[in-house]
Amino acid sequence: FPEIVKSVATDGDGGPGTTQQLNFIEGGQLKFMKEVVDEVDEVKLIYGYTVFGGDTLVAGVEKISYRMTMEESAVGGGGTSCKRTTKFFTSEDGGIGEDEIKAAYEGMRQQFSAVFKGFESYLLAHPSS
Repeated sequence: FPEIVKSVATDGDGGPGTTQQLNFIEGGQLKFMKEVVDEVDEVKLIYGYTVFGGDTLVAGVEKISYRMTMEESAVGGGGTSCKRTTKFFTSEDGGIGEDEIKAAYEGMRQQFSAVFKGFESYLLAHPSS
């Protein structure tokens, strides 16, 4: 997504423990995000990671963990469905309420939807990828 991400710095081989910093394009709302890979299971099609730094985290949230599981879709004659679990870890001093977490989650849900639509468009245009 070159229209969003300027660069990515990676430390590791892509497996658990790998850290990445995504640097976003200048002029956007966000500058960077740091994440660590928690889980990769190529057989069960599971990918888990935790966002632990950057300006993508709202005040009062220390980190956010995501776990995505891909499954063959039973709807619509094939395809793939993605189940995503999100866990928010708040700082001990609080500073954020349930309403703020729900609002942050809704914003992230919309961003994930846009990313997956981008993936879908790419894969439909390049079916041998």
